[in-house]
Amino acid sequence: MQRFPPPGFTVTPAHYAPAPQSGRALLWLLLGVLGMFAFMTLVVLLAGWIGFKIFTEQALEAIRADPVVTAAVGEVHEISLDFTATFQAPDPDEFAYRIDGERSDGLLVGRFITIDADHEELRDGTLTLDDGQVLAIGTVQQRLVDPSQAEADD
Repeated sequence: MQRFPPPGFTVTPAHYAPAPQSGRALLWLLLGVLGMFAFMTLVVLLAGWIGFKIFTEQALEAIRADPVVTAAVGEVHEISLDFTATFQAPDPDEFAYRIDGERSDGLLVGRFITIDADHEELRDGTLTLDDGQVLAIGTVQQRLVDPSQAEADD
């Protein structure tokens, strides 16, 4: 029978990596949590940006459909959100857009109401043209009966 280890053979202890320091583990844990927080923040911001872009496209369609806006500025080429005027609006459904039109430009402050997932309605608001002229806009304005028209119908 043979003995282990054989005579003259010495066993040296294996070299092990030093035990991880608790400070390093805590650092990796903290980096992992911060990384997940940053990733989730980016996902939420991206979803918000996409949703707001969809809303702006629907608002553009509602603005183009308003006959007062079309008569005042012509074809609306582009709109851009005016953050200052939007945050100053008293109603949370009111948004302010700078309008770039065919004949004129201006600031539209209007109350947009969601009709369905694909449509917004411009209920009421004002269009202030760059020349200072202020016009009432929106579907509420279109429903109001013009007194001169009512007299003509009688």
